[in-house]
Amino acid sequence: MENQQLGVRIEHSTIIPREAPQTAVPLFIGYTRNKHDGLVEITSFDNFSSIFFRDELQSESSNFYYSVKHFFDNGGQGGFVFSLGTIPKCISWSNIGSQLDALIPKIEAEERITLLAFPEISYFKKIDDWQRAWETLLTACQVRSGLFAILDTPENLSDVRELLNKEILGDNFGAAYWPHLETTYLGENEKNIKVPPSAAVIAAIQKIDQDKGLWCAPANVTLAQVIGPSSSHYDLIEQSGQRAVNLIRRFPGRGTKIWGCRTLSKGPQLVSRYVQTRRLLSYCEQQLSLLAQQFVFEPNNELTWHKLKGLVDNWLHKLWHQGALSGEDEGQAYQVKLGLGETMHQDDILAGRMIMTIKISPIAPAEFIELNLLFNMNSR
Repeated sequence: MENQQLGVRIEHSTIIPREAPQTAVPLFIGYTRNKHDGLVEITSFDNFSSIFFRDELQSESSNFYYSVKHFFDNGGQGGFVFSLGTIPKCISWSNIGSQLDALIPKIEAEERITLLAFPEISYFKKIDDWQRAWETLLTACQVRSGLFAILDTPENLSDVRELLNKEILGDNFGAAYWPHLETTYLGENEKNIKVPPSAAVIAAIQKIDQDKGLWCAPANVTLAQVIGPSSSHYDLIEQSGQRAVNLIRRFPGRGTKIWGCRTLSKGPQLVSRYVQTRRLLSYCEQQLSLLAQQFVFEPNNELTWHKLKGLVDNWLHKLWHQGALSGEDEGQAYQVKLGLGETMHQDDILAGRMIMTIKISPIAPAEFIELNLLFNMNSR
């Protein structure tokens, strides 16, 4: 149906829903053979190597080259790269910090990016450098909703424990993984190498998000192209009150698996304790903010409140129906409140504020499964 007036054209048509957003798009930060300014999108390993490592011989000395290759070997579906330039003789926070600080506005502007990884952190020798790099990535995750950091840890176990006992700012916006992984590089000369786990973990997160949903734990996932972890999981004993590091374990006959879904947070709250609940909350914040943006400058009255509340309620209902929220019905899974006397006073309306309160009930994972077996020896 179409109605035309002088200078005005009005069209009525069916609204086609937009494509679901990608929830696991990584940004890899590292040293490259060829420097490119800004964020560069990559879609395959050949695409990555042709842009950043045209000289194949030079690439064999790059930790970053191997990490991104391992990402695609594990089924990674692409992402973004930020080049720090060629590898300096001495790698420390002093010659990286300013570059990472300049990267934060770029991350804020590129809304498709949801995961951050910095495999080159494994070059650091000082624990203080590790701490500052971690905190920079965790701070970057707070510039907007939808960001989460996948952090590598030192190879040495005593360094891991020292780092975990540090005060880490923004610790619920990231998760750490240990140990490094042994893999085979099939270049001119086949050889075994060790790579940080973050790239393979991100590939696993992409697979879980696509197959199950980002509210499912990115754990108990078998990694490809892995000979085994560089250290045994028995070497790392969890301590009460310590920050959690997610183990990568080898199971006889089952392969090498990600065996943990905890954030760095020591807090008892569900939303800060688990990777998937933290990411789910960030995802909800991001998507609901996009829904609300269309009502900026609209009349702050009952009609607008009803429209916005209906959109949010419908979006959360779909999320609950997909299994992202717990509860036998919508009332147990989520609550949406918006209105005068409910979430706002008259002064809020006069000040131009529209306040909506949303409560959601995330699902906790079954980390510990207890089986009770009863053998009845008297039955005939």
